[in-house]
Amino acid sequence: MIVDFGGELEEVITREEFPLEKARKIYKDETISFLGYGSQGPAQSKNARNQGFKVIIGQRKYDGKKVSKNWKKALEDGWEPGKNLFSDLREASSRGDTVAMLTSDASSYEVWQTISNGLEEGNLLYFSHGMPLIFGGITPPKNIDVGMIAPKGAGAGLRDMFKRGTGTNASFALEQDFTGNLRDRVLAMGRAIGTGYVFGNTMGLEVVEDHHGERNTLLASAGAVAQSAYMRACASGMNRRDAFIYTSEQLTQVILPIIGAEGAKGIYDRAQAAGKAHIVAEMQKIISGATVDINDNLYKSCSSGNEARIALESNNLPGYRDQLKGELDKLNTKDIWKTGFDVRGMNIDRTYGLKIENWELTGAMLGLIDSQYACLTSNGHRLSACFNETVEELTQCLNPKFYQDSGCSGLIGVCSTTAQRGALDWLPQFERVISAAWPEKVVGSDVLQGYSPTNVWTVGEIVRGLRPENQAK
Repeated sequence: MIVDFGGELEEVITREEFPLEKARKIYKDETISFLGYGSQGPAQSKNARNQGFKVIIGQRKYDGKKVSKNWKKALEDGWEPGKNLFSDLREASSRGDTVAMLTSDASSYEVWQTISNGLEEGNLLYFSHGMPLIFGGITPPKNIDVGMIAPKGAGAGLRDMFKRGTGTNASFALEQDFTGNLRDRVLAMGRAIGTGYVFGNTMGLEVVEDHHGERNTLLASAGAVAQSAYMRACASGMNRRDAFIYTSEQLTQVILPIIGAEGAKGIYDRAQAAGKAHIVAEMQKIISGATVDINDNLYKSCSSGNEARIALESNNLPGYRDQLKGELDKLNTKDIWKTGFDVRGMNIDRTYGLKIENWELTGAMLGLIDSQYACLTSNGHRLSACFNETVEELTQCLNPKFYQDSGCSGLIGVCSTTAQRGALDWLPQFERVISAAWPEKVVGSDVLQGYSPTNVWTVGEIVRGLRPENQAK
């Protein structure tokens, strides 16, 4: 269907338009080879297996001299060596009609060198991220199809939403149509892996907005605004547990769920009823304005390929995985996240009645959303993708499954190493900007008389209506 996203017409494919039976028919006599069992591989392959698709896994057995944790995970998930689990990636790829490149970004080029000569004419080379093709040095031959389904969320979130009967939305891209059947094959893959609906994009646009989102509201700036608010609360005299509840818990348990369910209107309806709309509006304006420059700098770093270069070079350093683990462990030693561990262990109602108490933080989060969305739209990205990379992925996948349960490092830790590198680099930069801009006292103008949705929230209302659970109503 063609959907009007606040003045921009885009193509969206829902489950009703492309039913599961159609996808099964397209893949009736074909095999999907998923290469890599790290971030996306487990979720996509298990969802496809659960829905009756023929699936095999390619995952190297050894990491150095030790059996890799991904191989062990594949065994735990019921994949059988020599039957549907292969350590030789070339063999795994040669057995598939669709070859899904889900290995890490850092290893994608080396894997491509291993498997490329084994691809047959008419195979589909499938990606779930634009980086290997756009910045990773991969050049596919002309006699195969090339396409992408990019789920808007970490693999574990894709699996979790599938098990709950809903689905993560995703973008799709048709990069090279050799067979003339690329569109149906890619859309069938979207159904196979359990997406909720898919919207059109290109791999070149996807990789930039994905990197930008990970380093901003999806991971880095969301953690930064919580840390900044927590430090202010502690400095005001609050004890640590109360400060954590007033900041991080407010953000993850109250503010983001309301935004996810009702958008900014839900926030302002509550703010007006409480006589706090002027505080929300003023903080939204302050933080939105303060983060324009850092958003622009981040965008330039993403679009130029600099963020991809940093991630690839870092991942290829000796001992980098241990270094990355050390950085995540160090993040856990911050006072806010140590306190969070204690709070999450308390026997309390962590929904807090969905009552907003921290109106300044609420406005700050809306300001971050405004700034990121404006940056992406001004650089020509499609409106649905901009909302998904700014709000939808955070509120529907990352926050409910990870941020609420395991804090900032837990959230970052489930993502790809590319996302982890970027989030860890940009989180402190966003925290410095936010902390510097946060006023000692928020005054603002008179209480707002009504809520007028900006483009981001007009788009958000349409996106919420496309969720599978809302389409069924």
